[in-house]
Amino acid sequence: MLEKLSEEKLKVILEAGSREFAEKGFEKASMKNIANNAGISVGVMYKYYKNKDDFFSACLEDSLRVLSDKMDEFHSWNTTPRERIRRILSVVLTFSKEHPDAIRLYHEITSSTFSEKARELATRIEGISARTYNDYMAALKEANLLKEDIIPEAAALFFDSCLMMLQFSYNVEYFDERKKLYLGKLYENDEELLNQMMLMLDGALLRRD
Repeated sequence: MLEKLSEEKLKVILEAGSREFAEKGFEKASMKNIANNAGISVGVMYKYYKNKDDFFSACLEDSLRVLSDKMDEFHSWNTTPRERIRRILSVVLTFSKEHPDAIRLYHEITSSTFSEKARELATRIEGISARTYNDYMAALKEANLLKEDIIPEAAALFFDSCLMMLQFSYNVEYFDERKKLYLGKLYENDEELLNQMMLMLDGALLRRD
């Protein structure tokens, strides 16, 4: 008979999996280690998850659910376009610091290990942010706030790409070292980093008149 696990226990299992995948990558991660760290048997894990791929997908979706919830709040923010950009940057930075395993898992799926599933994963993971930012840029264009020669869909892609690199720079060693090379003393100043990113995005996207 299947051992019925509580929601709390399932959360512990997913968190143990996220840590293992984030630290070792998909190929080297051990389902046995994950089960041991979660305090259950491997057999019980495989009764809930078909295989390692299925469990990885569950970990990824769980890790990114918090950020998805933050994205859902986006449309309810009663702010100016410039204030909204600043708030998005702040939310992304805070999430990156509070949920490092989620960002490292996100980075993991861009590796060649997942090349065959790239289309499926991109659709599932990027869909929410793509719709949110596309709608936002289209609304700015409609309100005549976006610079005249900017295509909203392109602006949404480049905007999200900046946020993705910001996330990686706080949680993936390569991108962290890259950030150090570029920023020098500014590396330790998160507030000024956000200010500078805000100035760049504001100047690139929004009309001044």
